[in-house]
Amino acid sequence: MNRTEKKSTQTQEQLHPDLRECITNSSFGYSIHHPLLHMPLYDPNMNAKYNQWYESKTKGLEKALKEKQYSSYLYLHEKPYRLAKFVEIAG
Repeated sequence: MNRTEKKSTQTQEQLHPDLRECITNSSFGYSIHHPLLHMPLYDPNMNAKYNQWYESKTKGLEKALKEKQYSSYLYLHEKPYRLAKFVEIAG
């Protein structure tokens, strides 16, 4: 783990609002179910890393659509959401 990664996992950061809306509670604890980030075991100490992944995927989506890289666009989404996104871009 490099210095930046270590710092981002240790920094208590607020979770991105888009991700915050997708936190669910189950018998196993809290999880994030967002089309771009699926975390079955949510750990608030990892908020900085979750935000980095989310922002990276968001930028990747914009680039993929702009360049008409539809397979990349689909694979940036988490598995449970890919079919719906395929139907969305195919329609």
